[in-house]
Amino acid sequence: MGNGEAIERGGLAPLVGARGHRGENPVGGPGEELRPACGGGDGEPAGGEATARGGGGDAGVRVLAATDPANPFGAALDWPAGIDSHLRYFANNNERVTTVMLPGERTFLQSIGDASVQTGYYTVIDQEGQQSDAAEQALALVEAHAAAAWREVAAGVWPLPDEHRASLAAWVALQLLRGTSVRNSMSELASHALLLEVILGGRARLRAALIAAGEPIDDHTVNQEWVGLFENPLRAEARAEHHMQHLADLLPRVTQSLFDRSWLLTVY
Repeated sequence: MGNGEAIERGGLAPLVGARGHRGENPVGGPGEELRPACGGGDGEPAGGEATARGGGGDAGVRVLAATDPANPFGAALDWPAGIDSHLRYFANNNERVTTVMLPGERTFLQSIGDASVQTGYYTVIDQEGQQSDAAEQALALVEAHAAAAWREVAAGVWPLPDEHRASLAAWVALQLLRGTSVRNSMSELASHALLLEVILGGRARLRAALIAAGEPIDDHTVNQEWVGLFENPLRAEARAEHHMQHLADLLPRVTQSLFDRSWLLTVY
C-alpha cells in the first residue's frame, strides 16, 4: 500500500467534499464579504460550549447536535461508534479527563463525551445556502479511523501498519488544525490585511468609498473617518467555511509530514 493510498484510507478523503463554497481563499477572496467579529467573548467562539445529548440506539453511539440547539436548523445525527474512544486512554476509571481552559488559569474534570463535543462550530453554509453538517461528519470519520489505530496501540501493536499509521497521523494533524486558535489566527491575519489595505489606500481611497456610500466628503468628515479607522480598526471574522477550507487544504500535507517522520513509542 502506497503512502497516498494509506492516507486516503486514513479518513482524509471525505474532507474534500466538506469545504465551504465561499470563494477559494481561506479568508476573504474577491467578492467575499468580511463581517465584524461576533464571537462569544473571552476568545470563545459563538455558540459556546456544548454538551452531549443522549439518545436511542446503540449505547456506544453518541447523538450530537449538528447545529446550535437554539437555531431552528438544529438537528441530531448519529456519529460513528467509538468517536471518543481514543480519549479513554487518557481518562481515569470513570472515563473523565482534566480539561484545561487556555491560557491555563482554569481546569476542571469532564466526561470524555463532553470533552470531544462543541456544537455547531464546524457547521458550514452549503451551495444551496443551507446549514450543513458535512464537515462535522467528515471530522467524525477521521476520529473513528483513529480510534481503531489507538486500539491497536493499546493491544501492543508497534510499529503500526501503514493504514493505522496514516489514521493516527491524520488524527494528530486534525488536532493541530481544527481548534479555535487556528480560526482566531485566521481572523487576526484578515484584520491586519484590512488595516494594511486602509493604510495603502490612504485618504483618497477613503474619500472614494464615502462617495460610493453617498456620504459627505468634505475634509473634516474625511479626516474624522480616517482617524476613526485607527481608533476603532476594522475587524474580520473567519467563519466555519473559511476554517474548513483551510483545514481541507492543509490536512493532507500535515498528515503526510507526520506520516513520513520517525515515530517513537514511550510507555510511562
